[in-house]
Amino acid sequence: MRTHIQILAWIYLILGGACLFAAVSVMLALQGAPGFEIHFQGFQGDFGPGARLATATLSAGLCSAIGVLAGFAGWGLLKRRQWGRILAIVVSVLYLPLGYALLLGIYGLIVLLWPGAAREFS
Repeated sequence: MRTHIQILAWIYLILGGACLFAAVSVMLALQGAPGFEIHFQGFQGDFGPGARLATATLSAGLCSAIGVLAGFAGWGLLKRRQWGRILAIVVSVLYLPLGYALLLGIYGLIVLLWPGAAREFS
């Protein structure tokens, strides 16, 4: 069980950093920073700066929130803190509706809700 918790902790730390990197990239791309321009083809009309800013803020905000939560959960799991286990369970539930992280959410719930897992954090 200890190995599974450590693997899950490192995955959450790495995924949290990747989400924060993606949030910064999305913010730069949708705001039209030089070198990060996205051209929307197939749509009628032009997306104005207000729509780009709203989309960038919402996307980057959600991605960075999940990234920060995953990073803290990974850190708490590595340090074997009870709050880290609870936060990791919450993050695992948040990952369930996301297509790319569905299996990670299921794996996290199995590892953290296993009967012997609670003893690792006490």
